[in-house]
Amino acid sequence: MKKILCSALLCVGAFLFFGCSGSSGTAVPTLNVAVVQTKVAADIFATQTAGAPTATFTASPTNTPAATATPTRTNTSLPTDTPRPTDTPTLTPTPKPTVDVIADKKMFAAVDVRELKKSPDKFLEQKISLRGEVFTIQENSDGTVMQIWVSFGAGGIANREAVIVSFDDALPGLFEKDRVVVYGTGAGTFTGKNALGGEITQPLVKAVYVDYGASLPTAVPVPTKPPQPTIPPVGKNVLTKIADKWEVTYVGEFRDKIVHLFDTGKVAFGVWATIEFRVKNLQGGSATPSDDFGFVAVDQDGKAYDDDFSATSNARWQYCGCSTFFTELAPGQETVIVVTYDVPETTRTLTLIPTEGVFSDRRRAAPRYVVSDFDQVPAFKR
Repeated sequence: MKKILCSALLCVGAFLFFGCSGSSGTAVPTLNVAVVQTKVAADIFATQTAGAPTATFTASPTNTPAATATPTRTNTSLPTDTPRPTDTPTLTPTPKPTVDVIADKKMFAAVDVRELKKSPDKFLEQKISLRGEVFTIQENSDGTVMQIWVSFGAGGIANREAVIVSFDDALPGLFEKDRVVVYGTGAGTFTGKNALGGEITQPLVKAVYVDYGASLPTAVPVPTKPPQPTIPPVGKNVLTKIADKWEVTYVGEFRDKIVHLFDTGKVAFGVWATIEFRVKNLQGGSATPSDDFGFVAVDQDGKAYDDDFSATSNARWQYCGCSTFFTELAPGQETVIVVTYDVPETTRTLTLIPTEGVFSDRRRAAPRYVVSDFDQVPAFKR
């Protein structure tokens, strides 16, 4: 810098020096010192500028925005305990209203079974009660179905009708020949086939209550014995007539626990009582005994028994190759028929009473055949 300044001064000095001297006669220009000084200053600035490094322009820094204050963290509230689910209460079934069974049974009116048989639709949904004796009974998962004999009038075998009873439950301890009192509603009729394939129609009652055994009400009179016949019975080998159409003679008896048909056998609950009769057709045309008579057996205590069709079929082959009530006979033809009953082993006597047909309960007035000392009859020897 000093060199540059000195050079400038020298130049100025020289200029001044030469300016002072001049040729004679030549006008000397007036020196404008201000201009000269300005020129010198400009040259000095130019020299300085040329030798100085080019300055790099640094942009002014932009103000860094002040950081926004982080908001003070609010305390997260502790989660509230999720309430435990309350146990859903077990729905208690609405209890059925308690029924006063004794009072309810009084709402079932006793009916004459003859009216029920004659006009079953008259008693549809009507509350009725019947007293009778079971003669068939079957039980399965759907309930119980049974047939009962219901007596009317003076009672007894000649005065009774069959009624079918259904019950929506089991009846433990109830068996054939047991007495029952049925409280139920009329349900019309039931049509089915009997053991012989014949079609039968009987009144149907849907039971609400069934009393039997120890539950039989003491107020209900239970007949113990049908009236004993007043007609003297006849014994073995006595020729008689039935309805003036048949000659009938009681000729023998068999007592067995099992009756066989080929390789199969049927076992009695008590013991099988098989009675032999010789019959003769007195009519002018062919006929079967079943058209005109059957038999019911009555023991020494007055208890009645119906014949067992399948046991009779077995007995006819086992004992004699005999006929049955359903064998057709030509006019004047004679044959031996058998009929079999399941009776208690303690049975001492049996009275065979003719009815007005195999499927009839109406007894004939005469004759009556007595089987004495049945408990002493030996078992059949094969």
